Amino acid sequence: GTWVGATGYADIAQGIKFSPCHISKAASITKLLVGAMVLKLQEQGKININDPISNYIDPNILKKITNSEGKTIKQLMNHTTGIYDVITCPAFYLEIINNPNKVWTPEDLLKFVYNKPGEPITAEFPANYSNTNTLLLSMCVEKATGQKHNVLLHELILDHLGMNNTYYQ
Repeated sequence: GTWVGATGYADIAQGIKFSPCHISKAASITKLLVGAMVLKLQEQGKININDPISNYIDPNILKKITNSEGKTIKQLMNHTTGIYDVITCPAFYLEIINNPNKVWTPEDLLKFVYNKPGEPITAEFPANYSNTNTLLLSMCVEKATGQKHNVLLHELILDHLGMNNTYYQ
């Protein structure tokens, strides 16, 4: 069967309840979809989550990213890298506000991460939620497969599940 539902408000100020016809960003749900895609690629023998990210990402990029040394794809997926989260950078948000239609490359985004202090990974705080991890993960996927990660996300996850009204920006 098919279940369709919605909860919450599409517009709190106007009191408009959210319904299935409203468009909404998938936001962090994207991380789950990208993770599922990577595991599908591992099943196909195209990537190994235990590989170091240095197998896929240019060392000139990684040397500018604090805490990237020796990290694995698996650590990107489970957020145990300690790498700075791009969306915590005020300059990044200012750039989005000033340039809302900009098409971003990974390198454009990483400029906001370069040489920023990472988060310490400790027994008390073993993970740090970082959107940069997903960005780096997409770069690994593209290097491993020679295909754009957004195309693979559609092929392996979205289209396969019939998520025809789900778009990836």
